[in-house]
Amino acid sequence: PAHWAGLPDDQALLATFLVATILSSTDPVAVVALLKEAGAPVGPRTLIEGESLLNDASAFVIFEVLLGVLESGDAEISLGHSAWIAGRLSMGGAGVGLLCGFVCAVLLSTTSDPVLEISIALAGMYLT
Repeated sequence: PAHWAGLPDDQALLATFLVATILSSTDPVAVVALLKEAGAPVGPRTLIEGESLLNDASAFVIFEVLLGVLESGDAEISLGHSAWIAGRLSMGGAGVGLLCGFVCAVLLSTTSDPVLEISIALAGMYLT
């Protein structure tokens, strides 16, 4: 299929891996719902949901690495560049989350209106 896009042979394999990273993330919603319906303890459900988040994050990092390689036109994947992308995504995400959390905490400490508190909390959760 990558040959249909007119990609050279070395980039066709990378494009195939790029599509595979998009399709490889699993969605545990059905499994968690089944465990909840069966009355399973909260521990296994939490573990499955956490594992799914880790899979999604790993797929995203691999996608970004492969996309960077395809955009550069170089068929070689360097460990240093891959580590840079993974670190940037991990630390950048944590940094943005901490900053938004701090801003929301400051805003929440200045009000006692329940509607405004809920609005700030929801905006903080969904905008980060």
